[in-house]
Amino acid sequence: MKSKIGSVVLISLGILLAGCGKETEEIGEETVTTVEESVAANLTEDDREDLAESQEAEEPETVSTIIEIENPSWDYYIEGEAVSVTSPLKLVKLTEEANEITDTEKWFAENDLSLTEVGDERYFCEINSPYDSEERSIQVTDRESGESFTVDLEGFRYADDFSEADESFVEQIIRYAKAENGVLYFSVGHLTYAGFSPHNAYVAAVDLTEKKLLWKSEPLVSNANNFVIAGDVLLCGYGFTSEPDYLYQLDLTSGKVIEEIPLKSMADYLILKDNILYVRTYNTDYTFQVE
Repeated sequence: MKSKIGSVVLISLGILLAGCGKETEEIGEETVTTVEESVAANLTEDDREDLAESQEAEEPETVSTIIEIENPSWDYYIEGEAVSVTSPLKLVKLTEEANEITDTEKWFAENDLSLTEVGDERYFCEINSPYDSEERSIQVTDRESGESFTVDLEGFRYADDFSEADESFVEQIIRYAKAENGVLYFSVGHLTYAGFSPHNAYVAAVDLTEKKLLWKSEPLVSNANNFVIAGDVLLCGYGFTSEPDYLYQLDLTSGKVIEEIPLKSMADYLILKDNILYVRTYNTDYTFQVE
């Protein structure tokens, strides 16, 4: 009898909520709450247990996996044999305008831009990489499967190319991370001149299923606040005071640089929207048509 009552209540609750869907859009969330409370007030203890079990069954159980990734090289690296190189995207420069340096928020607002891209809803990446801490990892949650991965990147903290006197400011942090199709892409680097520790500012890819590093780009290609994935290409930017400033295109399957475009100053943000690539640099804003 318990299961029949529970089923009837669950079905009744579903009908009530489904039937008022259109109405609640018009009269607001308060009405939805009133309906739920009205139904819940008439549930027996057994019915409440059935409802709780049903809600729990709808949410996938989170399975946490720790992936420790060693840094095999401070130069370019690829796991296995090199693959064929993807052709770069055709980027046609549309605009190049000086900005006010401090008007970044205005740039985002006027162009209706956001760092959240279509497709980001499946994977959630949380970076744990503050300075002077034991944390150097990325937590990746797959919302579809319920799987959670902690990718330990301690081996990417310090390169082997700096003097002891410079250690306090060449510590490398994880700058940005994005997961797509079971692969985690991340950028790592320090925030000072390359001359103090040149093996920094690169992008790498980790296979979350095989739990291994797929590739790591050559150094000095990515110290912007983010990067963009467009098809088989990863777009990133590097620059610094008295250093060359470039927009780079990397082959997504190998991490190889396939094109570099000079910029007037260091890239801060890259946003792809409606086949237009918006590039915010220290003192200049660009737009490129992606063909």
